[in-house]
Amino acid sequence: MNIIEDDLLEVAWFLSKYGDKKPPIALGVEKWKDAIALFYPRYGLGKSSLEFYNSLKNHRDHYDGWLSSVRIGWRNTDGSPRSLPLSSQRIMLRMNALTEIQHEKKILSKLVENSKDREKYDIALIFKDTNIDETTKKRLIAARLGQGEFRKGCLKLYPACAVTGYTFLPILRASHIKPWSVCENAIERLDPYNGLMLVAHIDLLFDQGWISFSNEGDILISNELDDSIVNQLSLVGKKIKPFPYQSYAYLAWHREFKLR
Repeated sequence: MNIIEDDLLEVAWFLSKYGDKKPPIALGVEKWKDAIALFYPRYGLGKSSLEFYNSLKNHRDHYDGWLSSVRIGWRNTDGSPRSLPLSSQRIMLRMNALTEIQHEKKILSKLVENSKDREKYDIALIFKDTNIDETTKKRLIAARLGQGEFRKGCLKLYPACAVTGYTFLPILRASHIKPWSVCENAIERLDPYNGLMLVAHIDLLFDQGWISFSNEGDILISNELDDSIVNQLSLVGKKIKPFPYQSYAYLAWHREFKLR
């Protein structure tokens, strides 16, 4: 399963979970074909619009038997829901662990084309949030931009990349263990124990769930990560320093819901 397929299964789950006779309200369209078309520019490479429509609808229909009270979806002859592929089961488990607000944020963020736009989107949400004060908003915005106290706190815990040992600051990223998009509140987003310093390419592997870590510092490698990449980066058998206990809950989340 690759990143794009994971994303599409998450979209399909969302369409099934929150769609009725019409698509989910959050998408702002009235017709199913228009809802699916929203995701075509980002995920439709190599497919015609019709092929993409049929593919995403098929994924949604698989979930309908389990989630929808309106659409029949894929069912057995006795009316029971048809078994989900393992990849779809994994995505359903991941999505079920999130709140309704987190579902909406996660799916809408997929409509944004690049990381800078995603930053702008998240920052706009911070500005709109009437439940947090102005001081906290400033702290959150700085953290979302990779600056401020979150990065400083991570650097105190990890003065170098936790995996490679590199100390060159311009290539070090303060990486959230439990991702920004699914954090429950500002405390989790600003907690340095929900982070570690990683160089850019290791941060990408961690963020996308190709690797994770045990509490003791063992690097856990996804079975789906190509062996050539594992060997090039010398990840086999590699271990970093043990994590502080304050990071255990965040790591447990990452291992359960991000590691492929």
